[in-house]
Amino acid sequence: MTSVNRTKKEGTKEVPCLKFVAVYSNVGESIDRFDQRKQMYQIRRFVKCRIFSFLMDFAVINSFILWQVSKRNRSLDQLTFHVALARQLIDGYSSRKKEMTSCWLLSKEVCSSG
Repeated sequence: MTSVNRTKKEGTKEVPCLKFVAVYSNVGESIDRFDQRKQMYQIRRFVKCRIFSFLMDFAVINSFILWQVSKRNRSLDQLTFHVALARQLIDGYSSRKKEMTSCWLLSKEVCSSG
């Protein structure tokens, strides 16, 4: 058993609780901030694999936080960071379809025949 501080109208009161409750009380604020940031600019596409979209959001939010810490630049907001990241990832991409190789056609036939 351990204890945590709870704020009431009369002031702060120390309340006994289990150890994992105390750990969650310390870490829970970070989890809430992550959820708040994720809701702002999350991937809104319908993907078959939801874990992929969650991990993508997780990676982008963590990279934004790490960039803020390393550059000590808190003036850049999350939307501007998302746009800059997207431009860097898309840079040099051409939407033209390349000619299909026979190797690709062979693998396509193997996949569709089964």
